[in-house]
Amino acid sequence: MLTAARWMTNRFADAIRARLRTVHDRLSADGTPVDLATLWMHTLPSPHPDAGDLIDTAQAELRAKWARILDLPPDARRVRLTTAELADRVRREFAEPGDGWSLARYISPDLLVVAEDADALARGDVGLVLGEMHCALNTMGASLFVHQHPDRDRLIAETTRDFPGPRLLPTLPKELPLRWSTRSRPSLDRPEDHYVTLVDQTGDPHRPNSVPSADVRVEDRDGRLTAVLPDGTAHDVLDAYANTLTQRVMDRFTLRPEGEHTPRITIDRMTVARETWQLPVGDVDFADEKSEAARFVRARHWQRRHDLPRFVFVVSPTEPRPFYVDFDSPVYVTILAKAARRLARKDPGARLKVSEMLPTPEQAWLTDADGHRYTSELRFVAVDLTVTGTQEA
Repeated sequence: MLTAARWMTNRFADAIRARLRTVHDRLSADGTPVDLATLWMHTLPSPHPDAGDLIDTAQAELRAKWARILDLPPDARRVRLTTAELADRVRREFAEPGDGWSLARYISPDLLVVAEDADALARGDVGLVLGEMHCALNTMGASLFVHQHPDRDRLIAETTRDFPGPRLLPTLPKELPLRWSTRSRPSLDRPEDHYVTLVDQTGDPHRPNSVPSADVRVEDRDGRLTAVLPDGTAHDVLDAYANTLTQRVMDRFTLRPEGEHTPRITIDRMTVARETWQLPVGDVDFADEKSEAARFVRARHWQRRHDLPRFVFVVSPTEPRPFYVDFDSPVYVTILAKAARRLARKDPGARLKVSEMLPTPEQAWLTDADGHRYTSELRFVAVDLTVTGTQEA
């Protein structure tokens, strides 16, 4: 999955490079030098107006490759595979060196540990569930983690292992989408790193190694667009777009094929895709029922008609986050009905994405002092070091 995620970011990077090249060639056609500020302004919304279509295309290719790799049987509810039987297929579909932007070397998977209780955990009688795969992002580099860490210098030292030389870091405009906030602002910067300010009033003018983007030349060096700072330091121009590139790809990894129903997929002991349904909102026949009792009964019929489990998470295009539903609870059924009504008013042809809850409440092994049980998520950060020539991993 790490290999496939890196393939996706590489594919997107190649497509954006081609678009930036077209804009740069147009701006420099009369021999005028091109600065980064001019290139940035001519590629808004960053990283390029075509970025949405480009990542959609890359994700569609990713799904098609996984469909060939997994070769899922039709109508299956549970599929179990092994790394041994998939390894050669993955290499055939995805093997290629990394060549994206600096942040694209990071992939941050979140894993949940499934166990019946603490004793099962101690015995090693556990499974794993892939929560999210954050692409082109070091999730531990967010300000909320860095500034509360007891040893920030240790995090900086790990960053230096990943990037022995200075990096080019863009200052993030205030106008960027809400995912970049004070809470999530990347904070693992070092004095030797170069900051480039892309819009007015977004950077500290007194910080060493900070330069305005208007003072950064964009040149073709050996067939690659390169950002050249006033002191002659050169970086791949994609690094100036790093955060807006990551914004487009960070949650686009998937190995689940498109379809009204996809099975739970488990590789060795790790579930990499929960069982999922894509259900037309127009068929949610209980959503407009006024009587709570009747709505609850009709929702239970709808649940059983689609063979849904009791506990699910639902994703609606009109809701900011996935939400939990317990079909044994009239309150949660009402929440689902309201979300369905909102979606139906906006887009009657839309679908709700319903996924099984995994781990289930019975598999919440982590207890507090009062005996309350919780799920436990482990956050990992993987870094691709193949581009540095080192054999470490």
